[in-house]
Amino acid sequence: MIGYDFSTIVINDYPIDIACEVFTRINTGGEELTLFEIMVAKTYDQDRGFDLSEKYEYLVENEDEKGKDLKSANYDTIPEITVLQCVSACLCQQIRRQDILKLKKKEFIDIWEHVKSALFDAVDYLRSNLRVVVSGLLPYNTLLVPLTYFFFKNKSHVITVRQDKLLTQYFFWATFSNRFSSSVEAKITVDLKRIDEILKGSKPTYLNEEINLNVDVLKVHKFATGDAFCKGILCILSYFEPRSFATNKVVILDNSWLKRSTSKNYHHFFPKSYLKKQGVEDGLANSVLNITIVDAHINQNEIKAKSPSVYMKKFAMSNSKINVAMQTHLIDDLISFGVYDDNYTRFLYQRGQRILQEINDRVYPNL
Repeated sequence: MIGYDFSTIVINDYPIDIACEVFTRINTGGEELTLFEIMVAKTYDQDRGFDLSEKYEYLVENEDEKGKDLKSANYDTIPEITVLQCVSACLCQQIRRQDILKLKKKEFIDIWEHVKSALFDAVDYLRSNLRVVVSGLLPYNTLLVPLTYFFFKNKSHVITVRQDKLLTQYFFWATFSNRFSSSVEAKITVDLKRIDEILKGSKPTYLNEEINLNVDVLKVHKFATGDAFCKGILCILSYFEPRSFATNKVVILDNSWLKRSTSKNYHHFFPKSYLKKQGVEDGLANSVLNITIVDAHINQNEIKAKSPSVYMKKFAMSNSKINVAMQTHLIDDLISFGVYDDNYTRFLYQRGQRILQEINDRVYPNL
């Protein structure tokens, strides 16, 4: 039998939050607990029936079907850390790890239901006003933090038209500036002050942080499902409720289909294999401007590697409202967009102009 020596620290009659703080300070050699696991222990209260782990599970999926949950809203991919950040933002306007660890158990428990309600309001806002209908389209999960903060502070007041425009502006400014690609915690602190301005109906300042895009920039941006900039464009496409080329029915989006660039919902309007035969280099063929959102059956069974002129003429023969359907994909006219000529250069320019217009309308709204 082999014996091992190990250090122990015994603390008696200390509340769980102090014990957790001691553990996080001395636990330098063992397996590190996640912030969520620490907060589960710190906020556990048997008398009040509060178990954060259980609360989060019910938040994502309410199995007894009592009340709302994120799964029914197609927002079940929201991670634990984002929920913690929402609570911390509402309590102390900070989301750093050390700030979350300092949250008092009673205050955390007392505010939980209010933050949960605000989070659902934020999700409802994204789904209805911005038409970001599934969480897989969110450029950053972090965007839920300032939005939840807004609805927490706004309480039950009806959101005004001006506030709606300002929140939309903030959402797309943060997206197309790649706001949360780094220094998330510090930037959220600044942005919560912007949300305070929106709550008052005032326009936040974005001085020296303006978005300046053009078609050439959009054209060379490669499509990637994990890229926030690409997701911003997908959010705009989703807003127009893209319709099937074949049936004109609204395309159903699914979180499980949005994780890979080969997803059933993503279609290169000029198929990459077709463009390769035309000598178009891979990077340009994979331009985000070449992406449309379609239903799985069409993408896999009817389009494949055909040229746009071939497969679109076929759809036009069976779908008398093909032009209406294409406008929901921000392809306003099949002729002027170069589709029937298989003119990829013209297509990128025309669609780039159309998408750029929608970006600018959101980032620089008329107020």
